[in-house]
Order: sequence, then structure tokens, then C-alpha cells
Amino acid sequence: MTDNPLAELTILRERVRELARENAEWRQANERLQHELTRRHSSGETPTEGPWNERVGALEALRESEMRFRDLYENAPNAYFSVGRDGFIRMCNRRAGELLGYPPADLVGRPVTDLYADTPQGKEKAGRILRRFQAGESVRDEELEMQKADGSPLWISLTVDAVRDAQGQVVESRSLVVDITERKRAEALLRQAHQDYEILVNSIDGIVWQADPQTFAFSFVSRQAERLLGYPAERWLTEPAFWINHLHADDREWAVEYCTQAVREGRDHDFEYQMLAADGRVVWLRDIVTVVVEQGLTTGLRGIMVDVTERKGAEEALKQAEERYRRLFANAAEGIFLSTPGGRYLSANQALAEIHGYDSPEELIAAVADIRGQIYVHPEERIRFQNQLAAQGPVRGFLTEVYRRDGSKILVSINARAVRDAKGVIEHYEGSVEDITERKRYEEILHRANETLRATLEAAPVAIIDLDLEGRVKSIWNAAAEQLLGWSRDEVLGKFLPTVDEEHAEEFALFRSWIRSGKSFLGKDVVRRRKDGSPIEYSIYAAPEYDAEGRAIGNIAVLVDITERRRAEEEIRRLNLDLEQRVKDRTAQLEEANRDLEGFVYSISHDLRAPLRHIDGFIDQLRQGLGPAVDDRSRRYMTKISLAANRMGTLIDDLLSFARMGRHEMTWTEVALGELVQEVIAEMGAETEGRRIHWQINELPLVRGDRAMLRVVLVNLIANALKFTRGREPAEIEIGCRPEAEKEVVVFVRDNGVGFEMKYADKLFGVFQRLHRAEEFEGTGIGLANVRRIIRRHGGRTWAEGQEKQGATFYFSLRT
Repeated sequence: MTDNPLAELTILRERVRELARENAEWRQANERLQHELTRRHSSGETPTEGPWNERVGALEALRESEMRFRDLYENAPNAYFSVGRDGFIRMCNRRAGELLGYPPADLVGRPVTDLYADTPQGKEKAGRILRRFQAGESVRDEELEMQKADGSPLWISLTVDAVRDAQGQVVESRSLVVDITERKRAEALLRQAHQDYEILVNSIDGIVWQADPQTFAFSFVSRQAERLLGYPAERWLTEPAFWINHLHADDREWAVEYCTQAVREGRDHDFEYQMLAADGRVVWLRDIVTVVVEQGLTTGLRGIMVDVTERKGAEEALKQAEERYRRLFANAAEGIFLSTPGGRYLSANQALAEIHGYDSPEELIAAVADIRGQIYVHPEERIRFQNQLAAQGPVRGFLTEVYRRDGSKILVSINARAVRDAKGVIEHYEGSVEDITERKRYEEILHRANETLRATLEAAPVAIIDLDLEGRVKSIWNAAAEQLLGWSRDEVLGKFLPTVDEEHAEEFALFRSWIRSGKSFLGKDVVRRRKDGSPIEYSIYAAPEYDAEGRAIGNIAVLVDITERRRAEEEIRRLNLDLEQRVKDRTAQLEEANRDLEGFVYSISHDLRAPLRHIDGFIDQLRQGLGPAVDDRSRRYMTKISLAANRMGTLIDDLLSFARMGRHEMTWTEVALGELVQEVIAEMGAETEGRRIHWQINELPLVRGDRAMLRVVLVNLIANALKFTRGREPAEIEIGCRPEAEKEVVVFVRDNGVGFEMKYADKLFGVFQRLHRAEEFEGTGIGLANVRRIIRRHGGRTWAEGQEKQGATFYFSLRT
């Protein structure tokens, strides 16, 4: 027998056909032999050696052939069945019984489908094959599931040939059954292994791939390819240059060259590069590549691509963090250090060096060999500090005094921790130092300020309270509040403001909305009830409180008792009415007195002028009458008398003008100061003729005032500047303005004249006040008094600045 079941089946089929022919011939011969024996027996003939013996010999040969077939059939290594058209087993060999666990005799006569498992690949499929056999169709290598006598499954490969009679009708089947259970088990294990491998490959957090070593075209990629980069796996496999084309432009040239060189050398390699994902993202990949070499030739590439984008980001973040730490260490406002338990600095930043008065960290480290003795004012403090670090771990806010390089002392706050080795032994200390000398001083100032504020709140004559946004009292309810409203602080803390009853709830809601908007609340007068029920009228002043994010969290309210004020206001109103009447009466009296004074001034002016004219006239007649006989001394006296009379007349005129200025009715209009200045300068042409004067006229504003009066102001100031700059070559006169505030403008006239001493500045604007002799500079001392009077009527101010022989500046202000 052969080991090939198909070859064995073919031999058996041929042998079956041969035996079938011999069996048919044997039956025919046997039938003829039986007929001949019957005939001869009935006729009394005796068999002889003729044809009879030949037939007997043929039958013996046929039986011998059948015995050989039986032996071959029974001892075949594969199972054989003969099944009739009715589906019942007619015959089976010994191997069939062994395979199914039945004695062969027990199988004969059973429906063949009973031997199959009750599964789609068992009875169901066996029934279809039986129908095919009954239709005369052969079956080749069909795989079915049978069931052994002990119930265990048996997978077989079934080949069925139909056996036909002399008329060609199918009478039975000859079936070859090959046990493929082990093969099916191996296939299942292989499938499971393949599935496990596929699951393993696809569960790897990376792209498993195979590629051509020359073109880098992929022949396999795992499913992670689509998840990591977003491209379908088909594109990886169908686009020969997929990897190269999707490398980032920054990495394409070097990455291809690097991989090509590694393949050329047959060297496994591991490198990182960037690829572009389908959604435009840049993905960092670490590619671990194995170069497959067989018989000295590179036959393939295998590898795994791992997404290291997060790691790269983390590395970049770490790099940036290290850089930030380096900058922070170098530029931190606090001193940062590493020191040994023995008392030396291992490292320090610039801030620590400056805290101790050194120019650089290197200088500090080199200079300080014993921190305890050189830095600590009280060396035992360092020992206490070290003990705390050893006992409780990190120490925060350790306050101690330390020395600076120059020997001065400062107060510092130290935060530190001990760094230990694997055995728990302290290797070094690390921490920060903050100079809190100034902060402590400010804290003390703040403490005193808080105490002052607390005392002020308690001593304040007005009620001061603070409320949250719901109207509950938070913490402030001073003594005045208790006295004003009747409730003690303990009675109201954390409770709704007791003065607001249901009747005023809507009003309080409006107040609360106003405070939440961030606006202040000034002077709202309300009538409320005290704790004892008595009415009280007070005015509310409130401003919002904010948290660190600028959100309103409550308000501070000041309650001012206006009960007495209301009575006072009523009294004031009554007094004002009385005062108004008195003012009217006094105004009438003043107007009458002013009229009398004006008449008196005019009368005095007229009465004084007449004697002065007489004096001047008589002096002139005396001078003419004496003629050449008068001596120089007498002539000089007469000249002085004449000049004094004229000066007296000028004084009378200026005094009259000064008196009139106070009664002049003002006409308010828009005045262009620049135009007015140019007009005044033009009118003073005679006084400036023949002189070198440098005028600097700056831009002047438009103001509101009496144009004629302001003209008098400018005439006096400009005339003064011209008068007191005589003898200056050239004379420097500047006229300009400067805005002092939103509602005021200041005009100045500056010169480089003789100036004055500032201690006499207050006398300049007084009537008849002069700082220079009449022989030096003419004038009556009325001009600047008029300037002040006019500017005051405009609601402004006048003042002057100067220095003897260095010039002077005269200022006046006007409302804008």
C-alpha cells in the first residue's frame, strides 16, 4: 500500500472495477454451472474432466481473487464504506471501525448520516452529499465532521464514487474516508496563531511594516498606519513612493540618504523624523528598522514606526522648561542656592549674591566657606534650621538675621528642603532666600495703619458698616452704628441689614444693583427705624468693594445722621431769607454810599486840580517875571515845584481811574488775546522807536472777559516791560501762556529788565507801591493795582517773579 491516500483510492477503484467484472463473470459462470449440474443430475450423467473442470477452475481463481481483494480492503490504512442508495451502510473495513470506535459489524446496516455530528458541516452536509451520490454524482475531498462512539468529534475528507449495475443504475457507493482531525486542529491553531499575530501586530502602538530595500515601497503595513497618520492602508501599499512623498520637507533628503546608506551597509538602524498626516498635522516617528539579509543579499526591510510626537513635545517642553528654569534661576528676584550640610555654597544665583552684597555668585561662593559663621548673625539659628530640615522635611518661612558683605544686617525668609541619597543621608540643601527687611518694615507700617484705621472706624462720628451683595453685614459695624441704629455688632454680623424692612425691600434691591454695577452711591437721604422703633433720617454714602479679579463683592456704607442737619437747614433757610432782605437793604445803602463817594471823588478831583493849576501858573509867571535875574538854585526849585504839581495831577487822574474801575460795568465776550497783544504793541510805537527790542509773542488762547479791561491789563504790563528794559541791548520781551488746569489759563509777560528782589513781590500790586525811585523810572504806582483789581473781577489771580538785574515775569490767570 502507498502512503498517498489518493493514489491508494485510485488503485482500489480500479481493483473494485476489476473485481466487479470478475464477480459478474463469476456469477454468470456459476449460474451456468448450477444449471449444468442440475441438468446432469437429473439425467444421471457423471462430471468429467472436460468443460466442467474448466469452469470449476475459473471459479476457484475468482474466489482466490476475491480473497485477495478482501484482504486488501480489510487491511487498508484508510477507512472504506459501501453505502446503498437508501443511505444505509452495506459494508465497511476494519479501519472504519477503528476510526469511529465501533466494531465494523455494528456499523453495517446503520444509516450513514447517523455517524455525522449534528452540525452544518456534519449531518446537514452529509445529507447533501448523499443526495448527490443518489443522483449519480461523484464527490471529491469534501470535508465533514463525524462523531465517534465516545462523542468526540472527527474531521474527515470524503471521496465518494457511485457503483452502477449492468444497466448503468447507481446501486451503491464506494467511499474513502481520510482522518484529517489533526490537520484541522493544526489549521485551527494556525488560524488562531494568525489571528493572534494580527491582533498583536495591530495592537502594537506603532506601525508594523515591510518594504522593498531598494525603492522603500511598502508590501505590508498594520492597521495603526491609518490611525496614526490617517491615510488608508491601500495608499501605503499601492503608492511606491508613499513614504518618501509624505516625509516632512525638513527631513526628506537626509532621512532617505540615511536609510539608503544603512541598507547599503546591511545595518539595522533606528532614527526619528517627521511625516505629514492626512489632516495636515506633523507627526514625529521613531522608526526601528531591521535589514533582512539572506545569503549575503539584502532581501527586505522590516520595522516598526512609533509615534513620538508627545515625547518630542515633552522633550521640547522640557528643554523650554530647563531654559525657563535657567533664566528663572539666573534672573529670579529671590536668592536661590544649593549648599552642603557642612556649610559651603555649591551654587547660587545673582539675586543671592546681591542679597549678601557680592557682585556675582562666583564671588559669593568663593568668599563664603562657612555659612553658619559668616552669614548667620546668630550661628545657632543655622543649627536650628538644619534640625528642622532633618526632622520635618521642607521648611518654609524660616526667619533669621544674616550679614551682608559690608557687615550690615538684614532679615531674610528662607524656604528649603534636604536632598537625600538612596540611603537617606542628606547630600545637600536647596532653597530660596528672600530679603524681607523692607517688607517687615512695610508690614509694621501696614499694621499701624490697620490699627489706626480700626481706631478711626471706632472713633468716627458717623456710622460705618460693610455689606455683602445680599445685604448681610460682614465685619464692620462701628460704635457710631450701634449708637445711631441701636443694634450691637454681635446682633447684626452675618445677618441682613436690620434697618431694611419689607416696606423698603424694593428700594434696597435698586441700591444693591447700583453697587453691583461698580458705581458709588453718594448722599441718598432715607428715613428708617431704629431698634426701638423710633424714626431716624440719615444720608447713605456707599462705594463697592472688589475682589482680586475686579468683581464687586460688597460695599462699604457710611450713614450720616441728618436729623439735626434737617433742623439746621430749616433754620438756615429762615436765616437766609432774613439775610437776603438785609443784603438788599445793605446793597441799597452801599449803592447810595458809592454814589456819594463818586460825587466826593469827583469833587476832590475838581477841587485839587484848581490849586495845582494855580501853583503851576504862578511858578511859570514867577519864572518869566524874574527872567535872567533868577539864580540856578531858584530855577531848580521852581522846576521841581512845577514837576511836583504835574505829578500830583497825574496821581489824581490815576486815582480817579482806579476808583472808576471798581464800578465799571463788565461786558463779557470772547476775547482773542493774541490779537489784543498785537494791537497794544502797535499803539506803543512811539515808546519803542529807536530801541532794539526782541519780541517773542507765543500763541495765546481765546478767553472770555471784558475786552476793554483786559486791554488795560496788557497796556500796563507791556508798558512796564518796555519801561524797565531801558538800557538793555537788546531788550527781550516774551508774552505767552501755559495751561495750569482744565478750567484755568495763565498768561505771562517776561522781560530781561532791572528786575526786583522777591522779598518785595507782595508790594508790587499795592496802590502807590513802587520799588524804584521816580528819578529812575516814572510812574505813580497805580498801574499794577489796577491790573490786580481787573483780574480779580475776572475771577483770576496775579503774581510776579523776578531777580534783581535779571528781569521779571508778571502772571495773571483767567478762567477758560
